[in-house]
Amino acid sequence: MIEWKHRLAPVAIVLCSIALIQPTEARPFVSGADDLEVTVGGAVQPRISYGHSDQVMVTDRVGFGLRRARTRISGTWGMTRVEADLDFATMSAVQLYATLKLSDNWRMRAGYFPGAQPQAYIPTSMTKIDGVERAAIAERWSRLTIGSSGRDLGVDLKWSNDYAYASVWLHSGLGSLNRSGANYRESPSSHNATRGVDNMALAISGSLGFTPQDGLELGGYVGYNAAGGARAELTPGIDRTVTSWSAHVYWGPDPGSQFLRLKAEALGIMIEGDDPPAAGGPPPQVDLSHFGAAGTAAIGIIPHGEVFARFEVFDEDDGNDLTRYLSTGVMFSPSAMDGGPFARERITLLYSNAVRGEQTDHIAVLQGQWLF
Repeated sequence: MIEWKHRLAPVAIVLCSIALIQPTEARPFVSGADDLEVTVGGAVQPRISYGHSDQVMVTDRVGFGLRRARTRISGTWGMTRVEADLDFATMSAVQLYATLKLSDNWRMRAGYFPGAQPQAYIPTSMTKIDGVERAAIAERWSRLTIGSSGRDLGVDLKWSNDYAYASVWLHSGLGSLNRSGANYRESPSSHNATRGVDNMALAISGSLGFTPQDGLELGGYVGYNAAGGARAELTPGIDRTVTSWSAHVYWGPDPGSQFLRLKAEALGIMIEGDDPPAAGGPPPQVDLSHFGAAGTAAIGIIPHGEVFARFEVFDEDDGNDLTRYLSTGVMFSPSAMDGGPFARERITLLYSNAVRGEQTDHIAVLQGQWLF
């Protein structure tokens, strides 16, 4: 019963929101703010995929999938904005936070959201990804740090103008909404102010970026996670720290934005402390330095579309071969053909592979994208 309540919670939130947004004579919507504006939008990314893997045993698979089905509900009044993003493909909350605009250049956010991190991950919008997935090295970064969601509970402060931005994010470092670890929301009535968790460690991250001219973007990120990241929450009792950094240079960051686009990025992850213990043994000590680099090129040689390729390498610091990733394909935008935004309607055909030593994975994907 608890599991079904959890899975139905996002649906209940949306239905309640719709009920509030659509006034009725029986139950009118009453707002304490006369200038309240409520907006609802979203995106759907269905796909069909074929994959081949020779990991352990040779397997082949073909099938349909729903990569993302997102709904975004936001309310804005005065200098404040509250946003809730829900994913119906996984029946979960993607992000829930409030933003306070302090001035024309300063804003503060609090809640569960993606803060400072490598530009190749969540800052690259899901609707503006090169191909169908973000850079593999950025996904590896997330799994080794705050988790694959790329979100965390915390508060951040950002300064920006037309040419630059800088932000700092103080967050839990565990990357989840799990009450037993990251989501600290106890009250005196529980007679357990800590919920049995003994932890004084947090994470701090910062990022900055520059846009010296249209189409050119440069930036970097650095983070120190004393709480140990998502793996530390999955295995209570292990003591670890995670330090990471990234740098990027983009000439044409968004698909369809210009005839020739070039992107380069690099990132590093340093992990020190304990690893999850083997059965009956003490936690093994780890001291690892991971490194990844990626380069992307796209050219608009077809009307209302482009051909693209991305090559990446990732060093796992385990004495074995580098992992190499290749993605290449073509993107076409029916909405751009009608004079609309490139991202609103997009069809992508992609081939990608991952190679490490004698092991290889291949996947071919045909994915659609519709924004509403």
